[in-house]
Amino acid sequence: MTERYAQLNNGTGAWAVVKKQIGEIVGTILLKTLPDNEGNPTQDYEVGWHLKKAAWGKGYATEAGRGAIEYGFNLLKLPVIYAVVKPKNYNSIRVTQRLGMIPMGRTHKYYGVELELFKLDAEHK
Repeated sequence: MTERYAQLNNGTGAWAVVKKQIGEIVGTILLKTLPDNEGNPTQDYEVGWHLKKAAWGKGYATEAGRGAIEYGFNLLKLPVIYAVVKPKNYNSIRVTQRLGMIPMGRTHKYYGVELELFKLDAEHK
């Protein structure tokens, strides 16, 4: 089933972020195509993270983000990976900075809302 899912989604998807010591799922990491304003997939890929509030500030998003980015560049051979963040989500903006992503300003290109756009090119990772 996992292999079929990977084929259908070109090797992308969402994965659990697990606190190793106790095996607790603390959130998810994703690497997938960004949707346009109508929800249709674009040619752009995003890395993203969603964590339980209790897991914030512990480095999980940065560690999982690095893993997803490496997977995207090394195995999927993506030329660029984006991140989109709500403008006032300062914690996620800091994660993009720790991942070495470049701020591209605000965009209305994805999800039908205004977002901060960040990118990382494979050659600059």
